[in-house]
Amino acid sequence: GSQETLDVAVRSQALAAVDQADAILFLVDGKAGVHPLDQRLAELLRKAPPPVLLVANKIDNLPDDQSHHDFWSLGIGEPIPVSALSGKGSGDLLDRLLEVLPEATEEAGQGEVIRV
Repeated sequence: GSQETLDVAVRSQALAAVDQADAILFLVDGKAGVHPLDQRLAELLRKAPPPVLLVANKIDNLPDDQSHHDFWSLGIGEPIPVSALSGKGSGDLLDRLLEVLPEATEEAGQGEVIRV
């Protein structure tokens, strides 16, 4: 059905991006909880060579909201809670991203960006 078509399209884009990425931000919906598509993508990303940061968005009541801990079950590592609405957690996400990215070269910024 249409869900399978979407799954194939998402998987194809994700695989194309993985081959070219220095790091992967795997963004999940913290309010919706772990979705079957999250689980399928996590299976692919666990085998990916670049480092993967698991980002749980919509965690708007930090530090009280601990729902992001449910995403440990994906086997990607520690979920990084963020709120795009308030900006909470964005500094922690940036710090973690800088830890895993390779040092910048003169070629940085000249490549194509792939979004999934």
